[in-house]
This record gives sequence, C-alpha cells and structure tokens, in this order.
Amino acid sequence: MMEQQLWESPSEETESREITALDSKITELEMRLGYLETRIPNSNIMSPKFWTRALAVFGHEMSIYLAFYGIILAIGIVFAILGAFIDVISR
Repeated sequence: MMEQQLWESPSEETESREITALDSKITELEMRLGYLETRIPNSNIMSPKFWTRALAVFGHEMSIYLAFYGIILAIGIVFAILGAFIDVISR
C-alpha cells in the first residue's frame, strides 16, 4: 500500500522563524497591554471590593443626576422669570 503524506512537516528553520514571529507578537501585545493599563484612571470603580465599587458607581451616577437636573432647574427658572416678566408687561 502506498500512503501519501497530506502535508510535509515543517523544517526546523521554518519552525524557528514562526516561533520568533510569535515571540515578537507576544512581546508587542505585552507592551500594548502595559500601555493600556497606564491609561486606566485611578478610580474606586476598579476596586476588587464590592462595596467600594458600589459606592463609587453611586457617586458617579449622583454627580451626573445633579448636573442634569441642575441644568433643567436653571432652564425652568429662566422660563419662570420670563413668564413673570411677560405677565407684568401685559397688564
């Protein structure tokens, strides 16, 4: 019986080049990961403790709500003053 080999086993030189390429890719990915880790803000949201994370998220949400509703309140006050001014002028 004659068996055909479907693929040739790679030579040592080819394997060496592939290993070198993979090593350089791993090194590149490690450098990119290190760079990305330095860009992560130092916040309690990244804390391993549950309650610290929960309170940090609550604080961020509360500051967003305060900013949003502060703007809405300011717009409401402006409209109230305009309405009062128009009422005084129309009498």
